[in-house]
Amino acid sequence: MKKDNLGLLASGNGTTVGAILKARIKKRLKRVRPALIIASSYDAGVIQLARDLDFPPRRIHVVPRHRDMSDVVYGRLLLGLFKAYNITLVGQYGWLPKTPRNVIQFFDWGKRIINQHPAPVPWFGGKKFYGIVPHATVLYFVRALQRHNLRDCRHTYVVTQRAALRYNMGTVLHYKTVEIFPNDTPHTLKERALPVEWDVQIETLERFASGYTGPCPVAQFVYPGERKLLTWARKVALNNYAQ
Repeated sequence: MKKDNLGLLASGNGTTVGAILKARIKKRLKRVRPALIIASSYDAGVIQLARDLDFPPRRIHVVPRHRDMSDVVYGRLLLGLFKAYNITLVGQYGWLPKTPRNVIQFFDWGKRIINQHPAPVPWFGGKKFYGIVPHATVLYFVRALQRHNLRDCRHTYVVTQRAALRYNMGTVLHYKTVEIFPNDTPHTLKERALPVEWDVQIETLERFASGYTGPCPVAQFVYPGERKLLTWARKVALNNYAQ
């Protein structure tokens, strides 16, 4: 049985990476083999988490993106590791550096790179839209809809998508909805959405192993008459929560 060697990219605590490693241990991912973990900083929590789950330390690497490093050079560093470990599929799980063009090109122009995002794309994506920011933007937006008596939106959704040259512009591969409660804060919404994100990522890997690589049609989340509210919500969320 042919298996995909999965390269996992992470910048933070790596909770999704942990969920994928546990799924592999439980033999849920039979045709996807986590073969390499790359962290973008030496203090990323994903490093210790992977060690705690007995992932081989020799397969954990740190590749920071320095300010004076070009996309081409950074891409070559990543590609060197991908080739050394015969990586055939890449997952970006809380990966903050912008994926270089030469990496996207190498993996069939992003068709073999899976990106995780915690909110509807492309409306709630882009530069600096990671962590709590997408969730805050969703809440500002849906509550603005309600205040203006436009519609009563009570859900959001989390996605997997192909990597693209621009942030969060790749084709959606899989998604699941998450209910929004009246008393939600960005933090409570993020906490409730995270386990759903894990399921979406694992199910996407299972689909790739079975030969299905998308796309997955998603429902319209922002309509033309709501663009000004979206712009306002994005601005306020960035001002209040961007790091």
